[in-house]
Amino acid sequence: MAYITGIDEPSAKPNTSEYFTGIDEPSAKPNTSEYFTGIDEPPAKPNTSEYFTGIDEPSAKPNTSDEYFTGIDEPSAKPNTSEYFTGIDEPSAKPNTSEYFTGIDEPSAKPNTSEYFTGIDEPSAKPNTSEYFTGIDEPSAKPNTSEYFTGIDEISAKSNTSEYFTGIDEPSAKKRTGNKSS
Repeated sequence: MAYITGIDEPSAKPNTSEYFTGIDEPSAKPNTSEYFTGIDEPPAKPNTSEYFTGIDEPSAKPNTSDEYFTGIDEPSAKPNTSEYFTGIDEPSAKPNTSEYFTGIDEPSAKPNTSEYFTGIDEPSAKPNTSEYFTGIDEPSAKPNTSEYFTGIDEISAKSNTSEYFTGIDEPSAKKRTGNKSS
């Protein structure tokens, strides 16, 4: 049995009958019969028999069986289509249409019409008419007439007459004078 030389004799290399050289021998590469090179070998690429390159390999694109993910998240399908999403959120369908929403909120239908609302609140119908309200409150009918009120309160009828009151209180009927003819 030899004496130690002053340098600690190497032990046997792992799984060999050779002696250790002073540099730690590499172990076998994962899933191979080769030895590890000193740089950690990459594991296999996902779902392949190739080795990983050191850059994380992309996974398959969503809902595809062939292409790999590009590193930019692949768009998902556009809503209710078989096309891919562009990276800008695709508009949803316009209300009650088969068209897409433009990014500006589409107007809803005008009240009681099949037209679209313009972005300015459409006037409602004038009272008791089929016309639209102008944005200025339409006058209501004048009292006891079929005309519209002008915005100035229409005068009421003169006392005991069929005329309208002028704004100055009309005098009541003149008093009988009682004068006798001479």
